[in-house]
Amino acid sequence: MTLYRVSRWGWLVRQRTEPLSRLSVAVLVVAAFTVLATVVATAARSLWPGPAVGPRRAPAEGQTAIGWAGAPLRTFGTQRPVPIGSVGKVMTAYLILRHHPLADGQDGPTLTVDRAAETDYHSRSGSDQSLLKVEAGDRLTERQAIEALLIPSANNIADLLARWDIGSTTSFVAEMNATAAAMGLHDTHYADPSGFDPGTVSTAVDQTKLAEHAIAIPALISIASLRQVNLPRAGTVQNYNALLGIDGVVGLKTGTTDQAGGNVVFIARHGQRMIVGAVLGQAIGSSTRASLAVAFGISDYLIRKLVGP
Repeated sequence: MTLYRVSRWGWLVRQRTEPLSRLSVAVLVVAAFTVLATVVATAARSLWPGPAVGPRRAPAEGQTAIGWAGAPLRTFGTQRPVPIGSVGKVMTAYLILRHHPLADGQDGPTLTVDRAAETDYHSRSGSDQSLLKVEAGDRLTERQAIEALLIPSANNIADLLARWDIGSTTSFVAEMNATAAAMGLHDTHYADPSGFDPGTVSTAVDQTKLAEHAIAIPALISIASLRQVNLPRAGTVQNYNALLGIDGVVGLKTGTTDQAGGNVVFIARHGQRMIVGAVLGQAIGSSTRASLAVAFGISDYLIRKLVGP
């Protein structure tokens, strides 16, 4: 009988001829399947559409801002209003949690999904949007809704929260703009609660200032720092913010659209001090994964540059 061995590529190759015991055959088969499983797992990881941090480098396009909380900001690029994608949800979360505060460990009131929310979901489902499937009668706690807003970045949940909070998305957007004006975010305009509308525009400086306000709401930061959450119908969903845990980053929000490119607003903790920053308009026209990777790599560079050796 011919004896085989497992090659480095996982194939069985002829080695020499001699009698084989049943145990030897079993060992060889197990070894072959073990190697094959490793190859398949590696391939699956390489195809995983989740986030990655691109090369650490200085910005060459778009605009950025970074600084220690309460201190002047360092900037790059022309600070002009540009689409920001789902970064717009930071203001939505800020207002919801300011109007309906959540204590640590508290789930808050329950939102019941109405027929309008179900219709909204189905009307968006054929488009290239981040959504959470809902049906009339579904129930979400406030915490679950904020998790769905910030982690899988569900656009339909942004509208659901807006209507729950103030009665209509139109009124809520007006509140978003009034709050931005009160904060001195003069180059910011919100056209919708989710940021999917390219009319929702801002600058890296303005979004960095907003991030500093967000620090004052612990529930917002604690939710944005989660690596994954478990949501009704969706099950376990991953956070696309690959910066979490790198250079002290504890949140805050990513955003991509065709018009906005890759964007990220971040908060990092270094000792007793906090860093706030934003990177906007990276790799416009690239895939979500590619444009976010560029934004993450630049964010990593900016944080290290600010902190120093």
